[in-house]
Amino acid sequence: MSRLGFLLKKKFYIHLGYAVILTVILFFAVMKFLDIYTHHGEAFIVPDFTGATMEEVLDQNFGEVFDFIPNDSIYNNDLQPGAIVLQNPAPGSKVKKGRNIYITTVAFLPELTIMPDLKDLTLRQAITLLRVNGLGVKSLQYEPHMAENAVIGQYYDEDTIPADTELMKGSKIDLILGQGGNKPVPVPFLVGLSIDNAHTAINLASFNIGKEYFLDGRDKEHSRVYRQEPDETEEPESYRGEYINTWYRSDLTFNFDSLIEVLHPDTTLADPVKIESL
Repeated sequence: MSRLGFLLKKKFYIHLGYAVILTVILFFAVMKFLDIYTHHGEAFIVPDFTGATMEEVLDQNFGEVFDFIPNDSIYNNDLQPGAIVLQNPAPGSKVKKGRNIYITTVAFLPELTIMPDLKDLTLRQAITLLRVNGLGVKSLQYEPHMAENAVIGQYYDEDTIPADTELMKGSKIDLILGQGGNKPVPVPFLVGLSIDNAHTAINLASFNIGKEYFLDGRDKEHSRVYRQEPDETEEPESYRGEYINTWYRSDLTFNFDSLIEVLHPDTTLADPVKIESL
């Protein structure tokens, strides 16, 4: 029989058929395993976790779907410690099971910073340096002194605060400033400004932050000045160190462009209105 005689035997074809069938079965079994292992075609929508703590997220069994990776933390005494403030991927993204979700949370303890030496600086310079160091202004107090609007003292918690003292970030400093000639100064136009920008504008103009009223609830992202007292006037009638009261409404429900057009046609709403760079 020739070397190819086995090709004529029925038994050969039976075994060949078994081999082909086994190969096909193995192929589909491997593909099915890969589909299960990689969750092929299975996508999950990433929820919005902002505002929730990791304990709350895990209590809802999201840990079985995603892997949460702490990426950073920030301190904000307006928010709940441990709350998620940023996430990546963003809410609404489609991802596979097991995808890493990188989160930024609110730190439980504030960071420390160093109190700068503000003496003899101008008010603008002092505010800038405080912000660079993660600090803020609590009040502006004016005393008779020839150095107009220059810092002659710095206080924290009603006591002198020396330069290089460690403070918690976010601490507020009382500034003692020279009164100079004690002449009235212009009141800034605040309508349309966000909370932070309104505070900055008030302090830069040598005034203190007065009473604040939130007509639509306090929402730091959307609250904008709706009314101020005293109003901006062409002729300065207010003195340094006086207080400016503000009323806020939400830009989600109120048209500030129209209000500004009526009150101050030459002003454009860009804040958001941008405060002049410190």
